[in-house]
Amino acid sequence: MHGKCLRRRRRRSRTGVGAHPAGKRGHMDIQAIHDHAVQVLAGKVPGTDRSAARALFAENAARGHVGSMVILGIVLLDGVHGPQDIPAGVVWVRKAADAGHSEGEFLLGMCLAEGTGMERDLEQAIVWLRRAADKGHEEASFIFAELARRGHSDI
Repeated sequence: MHGKCLRRRRRRSRTGVGAHPAGKRGHMDIQAIHDHAVQVLAGKVPGTDRSAARALFAENAARGHVGSMVILGIVLLDGVHGPQDIPAGVVWVRKAADAGHSEGEFLLGMCLAEGTGMERDLEQAIVWLRRAADKGHEEASFIFAELARRGHSDI
């Protein structure tokens, strides 16, 4: 589930900032660092190890960039270019959801629905999926509709 979300997120992310070398991070603004990390993760920055993207997303998420929180959550949940850390992934997904990011809301809803890194809670899953769906998140809309159709019994 999460790997699919990461691939979709990569396609949605803005491109064109990959020309900044990682050594000049201090001179880049928070969005530029995020965009650069997306390029590194996608393997579009020659001479840069893709695993370096995790550190860039972590740095940026700690500075409050909600998009970086989402991607950091995904890479930690899935163990992309580094060890899997489900509890930490859930923390970052929840922070993004609490900040109102629709992808964070969707991912938190899915973690709650599946019991990933937390106890399964369909009622809370529905709350978060509905928030994401209300913001136009297509996958959340579909899953929310399925849960409603099935009477919340199964995902």
